[in-house]
Amino acid sequence: MKTFILALGLVMVLYSSAMAYWSGNPLENNPIVVIPGSNQGGAQMCSDGAGGAIIVWIDEQLGWDVYAQRIHNAGELLWDPNGLPICTDTSSQGNAAIVSDDAGGAIIVWEDRRNDTYPKSDIYAQRVDPNGDTLWAADGIPVAIDTNWQYLPRIVGDGYGGAVITWVDERSGSGDIYAQHVDAGGDTIWASNGIPICAADYSQEQEQIAHVGGGDVIIVWMDWRTGTDLDLYAQKVDYYGDTLWAADGVPVCTASQWQMAPQIISDGGGGAIIVWHDYRSEIQWEIYAQRVDGDGSVLWTTDGVPICTIAAGGGRYPHIVSDGAGGAIIAWEDWRNGGEKDVYAQRVDADGDTLWPANGVPICTVAEDQSYPNLMSDGAGGAVVTWEDQRRGAPDIDIYAQRIDALGQIQWALNGVPVCVAANYRNTPEMISDGSEGAILAWDDERNLPPEAENEWDVYAQQVNFNGTLGPVPNIMAIADVPDDQGRQVVILWERSNLDKPEYQSILYYSIWRKYPEGSKIQLTGQEWDGIMPKEPMPRLYRRIERMDQHGQPKTEFWELIGTQEAHLLEGYAYIAGTLSDSSAGDDAYYTFFVSAHAGEPFPCWDSAPDSGYSVDDVNPSKTQVTALASGGAKGAVNTIWLGWTQVTTGEDGSPEQGPVDYRIYCEETPDFTPGPGNLLTTVSALSYPHTDGRIGDPAANIFYLVTAVDGSGNESAVSNVVGEFDRSLTNVK
Repeated sequence: MKTFILALGLVMVLYSSAMAYWSGNPLENNPIVVIPGSNQGGAQMCSDGAGGAIIVWIDEQLGWDVYAQRIHNAGELLWDPNGLPICTDTSSQGNAAIVSDDAGGAIIVWEDRRNDTYPKSDIYAQRVDPNGDTLWAADGIPVAIDTNWQYLPRIVGDGYGGAVITWVDERSGSGDIYAQHVDAGGDTIWASNGIPICAADYSQEQEQIAHVGGGDVIIVWMDWRTGTDLDLYAQKVDYYGDTLWAADGVPVCTASQWQMAPQIISDGGGGAIIVWHDYRSEIQWEIYAQRVDGDGSVLWTTDGVPICTIAAGGGRYPHIVSDGAGGAIIAWEDWRNGGEKDVYAQRVDADGDTLWPANGVPICTVAEDQSYPNLMSDGAGGAVVTWEDQRRGAPDIDIYAQRIDALGQIQWALNGVPVCVAANYRNTPEMISDGSEGAILAWDDERNLPPEAENEWDVYAQQVNFNGTLGPVPNIMAIADVPDDQGRQVVILWERSNLDKPEYQSILYYSIWRKYPEGSKIQLTGQEWDGIMPKEPMPRLYRRIERMDQHGQPKTEFWELIGTQEAHLLEGYAYIAGTLSDSSAGDDAYYTFFVSAHAGEPFPCWDSAPDSGYSVDDVNPSKTQVTALASGGAKGAVNTIWLGWTQVTTGEDGSPEQGPVDYRIYCEETPDFTPGPGNLLTTVSALSYPHTDGRIGDPAANIFYLVTAVDGSGNESAVSNVVGEFDRSLTNVK
């Protein structure tokens, strides 16, 4: 029986069948491998070069083996349902790592015990093509099979379809850093069993590696060579295995105490930017960074520039990505807020100057712990950050994500969007680009943990779109007023679901939903929608949806179905949607909508993020005509004039008025007056009005009137004919 132990941090989950498309629900996600009664964990992944991912894990279904799966950029699993066996040798395998082979496949490396028993382990590797065919020897080729222990391999592409692999090696009795270069055909290029990168006194560990161009790589590691302090050193190696800097590496940081958890990226010019957490203050952990050029010289302040050194705080476990301009974006776990862990980030330019506020900008500071951040470039100078999140409290550990732009401004919901909020807990996800400004995440998950069980890990994944939504959702681009109309309608413009493309043709139609507003006169008397669209004529339908509030708690919203739109493989769609009122000076009258993409039964629908807009009545009413004028004893009081006018039911363009029309009566003592607030007599809804005034009936005075129509949005018509008390020639009143 295999007894190999996985790396720390694995988790478990509940069984569900594989989805054909990306989930749009953070309670569901996409199962990569779920085998009841067995553990699968240690998930790592790389891009498949086509917007999808190749995911590798250690699998207990037949023993501790190496398995992999490819997931299409639409969310469909492409290889064997429970994963493709990469290595099923009867010994134990663990701690797998993966990198793209730049041809749609991947190179996978792992620890392997086939040549001995614990604590002996070796390093093996395998290449798999896009179709799931392994290309090298069955169960992998040996990378390092020397005496004692070779473990914790890292891997990076060489730019030519092969890979450079590093590991910690105890062939000399203490941990050293070794490396090997494997070409696309599975041949090792450097010396048998690898070349020493650092074999200095004491131990070296936690190496990280970056490809810096031309087949060259830079490797950084933690180094105990002083016997007291833990420092950082680095080495550059060319394609042929020649070390280009000083023997056993150049110092990156030799400040007092401990420098740990280094991370490295290429600086785009043959050098690298390195970040780590640092205990030189002997009070708290802090975040520092350094840049080394292609010759191994440090370019920033000796022992690094401070990224976060806030008092009474502390930062750990930094991650780093390029900002696309020669600098980097760094995210870390931060302790400044009363001991609870939060996530902060900072951008540093090529000169080592921090570009965002001192000690970083908050990515997530919600209550409880947020820890172990990971990040990737968003391709636009910013980054997507993900982390483990305990805002719901123990035992639940969720996954959240946030996008931050090049200026340090968060782009998604405050404190992040939920990626996974299923029951129980999961560990820090891996993350890669989906090729469309979004991300794919994969993680070990324990939602399927049976009662009384200690562990049962599975692997899940989720796609997050560039706007923070999940799955193949449509994206509302704008909700705008329909111009030159009577109001109460907006045009909704949306980008299609990525399944509404010629290569998929999976979306049948879109449905459009309007949020039920508080205080609205709409009555929810229809039936609750069951996911299957009715045939016309369409009864009133509504949906009850649970969304997360800003604290991660569910809230119930009600939405009314207002229409459908057939899918037609178009890049974008438009729909004229009704509102219940128009915006005016006294009321913004925003209405909220979302669009849902439907793949038809039995598949789910994918809802866009809600968005809102308002309508405007921008058509003036048609003008009225004064048709009646009576004075004195004919209608009553001697000092009273009765006015009457025609009803207005249309706008000046002939369209029907949508709401009530009132009438403004203006009067003045001259016939050519301009109506305005100073001569507004009154506003009425009736079609007649008695005006009582002491001047009426006085031969020395002559009062003139005109009437305008005003709609519910405050649009006022052109003026009516002018009528005068004595100048009947002005009135044409019969």
